[in-house]
Amino acid sequence: MSENKRLLKSFRQLVQRDGATRSGRMSKRRQLIERLEDRKLLAGVLTYGDEDLLGLGVYPSDPKTGAILSGLAPGAVSDSTVRATHSRTLVGSPTNYAGTDQIYVGSNQTATHDTYAASSDRRVGPQVITMNYASLVPQGTGIDTLTLGIAADDFQFDQFAQPFIARINGTINAALTTKLNSLSLSGAAQFFTIGIDPRLLTANHSLTLSIDSAGDGGDGWAVDFLTVGITNSRYEVRDSTVKLVDSQSV
Repeated sequence: MSENKRLLKSFRQLVQRDGATRSGRMSKRRQLIERLEDRKLLAGVLTYGDEDLLGLGVYPSDPKTGAILSGLAPGAVSDSTVRATHSRTLVGSPTNYAGTDQIYVGSNQTATHDTYAASSDRRVGPQVITMNYASLVPQGTGIDTLTLGIAADDFQFDQFAQPFIARINGTINAALTTKLNSLSLSGAAQFFTIGIDPRLLTANHSLTLSIDSAGDGGDGWAVDFLTVGITNSRYEVRDSTVKLVDSQSV
């Protein structure tokens, strides 16, 4: 029996048990409620790809330092305090998580503005990365929040005015698009996280991130690794009933 079901069973037995005083029953009831409500604060985080500075070296410290890995509201953003520079052009490897440690250029590249865009190893966008997070969503639970983390590299809209466009599960995400176009990462990588609206999620618990460059497509970029953080399931207490509530329907 799962911990959730065990706690619910204990609660129901408690309120039905004869011989217990009302005050004692309420005290025990409160303890169970607190334990149940604690569970909604639990979060899981998965990492996709290696934290290896795109295979070019090591970060000076944990690249996720300062960033909030789970629990962000849709569109909310947090940044790592760690920014790592590198001087070499990366070369993609088939052993990397698909879509990471790989240079991309815009799908309509007609110009070259940086060394990434001139690399013989570059790939024509869009960059598409799919992340399955089903292991973070136990059967029968809903999703309160999903927080996406991206270790972005060499995004330079401020330098070349070639805008990036980001999509989540096929839909343009304005907040993520704005964030990517605010980065100034010439020869540098930095991790950030952003809250994704649960209404954009799919039943198979896979998140597909797509990044492309508009304009002339000549500003190359890359992603070192990604994270997905989930907070899921919460309990609603009504009199002597404890009910699991999917936050998407509240």
